[in-house]
Amino acid sequence: GEAPAAGDSSSSTAKLRAAPRPPRVSGREVESELLIEELRAAGVLADEGWDHAEASAHVAALREVGEDLTPELALPPRRVLHHSGGLVVLETPVEGEEESPDEGWVMRSLHFEASVGVVQTEVRYHPGRDSFDRSHLAFAVHGAMRELLVSLAGCTGRGLAAGAAVLGGGGGALPMALRAAGRLGGPLEGLGPVSVVERDASVAEAACAYFGFEERGAESGMGAELFVQDAVDFIERPPPSAPREFAAVLVDVAGAASHHSGEGVIAPPPALLTRSFVRRAAAAVRAAEGAVAWNVILGAGDDGAGLLECAEAVLAGASELSLWAVGPMPHDDGTTQWLLVAAAGMRPPEGARVFSEVGLSGGGARIVSASDAEAERGCTRTFGIE
Repeated sequence: GEAPAAGDSSSSTAKLRAAPRPPRVSGREVESELLIEELRAAGVLADEGWDHAEASAHVAALREVGEDLTPELALPPRRVLHHSGGLVVLETPVEGEEESPDEGWVMRSLHFEASVGVVQTEVRYHPGRDSFDRSHLAFAVHGAMRELLVSLAGCTGRGLAAGAAVLGGGGGALPMALRAAGRLGGPLEGLGPVSVVERDASVAEAACAYFGFEERGAESGMGAELFVQDAVDFIERPPPSAPREFAAVLVDVAGAASHHSGEGVIAPPPALLTRSFVRRAAAAVRAAEGAVAWNVILGAGDDGAGLLECAEAVLAGASELSLWAVGPMPHDDGTTQWLLVAAAGMRPPEGARVFSEVGLSGGGARIVSASDAEAERGCTRTFGIE
């Protein structure tokens, strides 16, 4: 993901520019974060029921007595492909696969140096074939976003020719998966160009160098176009000659707080829930009877108030749209994740948490069952979360 900040409207990897880097941290802090990430990957955090703070205390206690963590980490060795400018790219053999690069798959992951335990992007890659498995999406919320587009293609009657905007490109896993699914005979056949918006030039460069992101054929109707730009600027201040129109706007932008230390709404940042942003994003999908979807991450211990807060913000800017959330998708760090969807031309899927305005109370949102949700157009389709 990317965080909102001022940017330009460059749309080519040849025009990547410098952007603020993640905060500098000490080598000891990086080492601790790597150890905690290894504990998480080995299942130790889940087995012990630890959150990040408890895992940090465990690592600190072992250091105090000089105990070696190696026996606790029965993991295949990871390769560090890149560690520069606050970014880390790791490569880990897939469990159960041969370790030979000519025979087995590996997982490539992108991390910020200051929070190595949080995976920003993860893709399945075969070194021997130099190929990526674009059918595999490591994050459940990305799978839900892809299924949302499949639902839109079958429900609105207008198809997906207007394309999609992915705000927060990260390593490019989601847009490349959408592009692959949009090929002839794929579940998203007919998908128009995918606009990928990533503020941080160094992240965009890593996406191209290590995660197979390519700009190709955007003008022909089935490609990807990179904008090294602020997500808010992209939606709210488009060029006069090129108004933003999409079948879907997918908001996948990281917040300022790290997953393990944040409380309340960790993502999206407030700037992507303002009335102005929501109104402009809703207008961008209205002609195609499309949808705007937010990746919502809530801190550990959130009782649902954060999701309701996000829903209220969306209703304030686009009360005419049908609004629902799919989830929760729990994480082993105690956070939960939802896909919050505001749709112009489809009904909520079965089992979704549906929101509507409170009416005469003067504000806020209330939760209603999916069976009570009203929509003038569209159809109901269940899309799942793995």
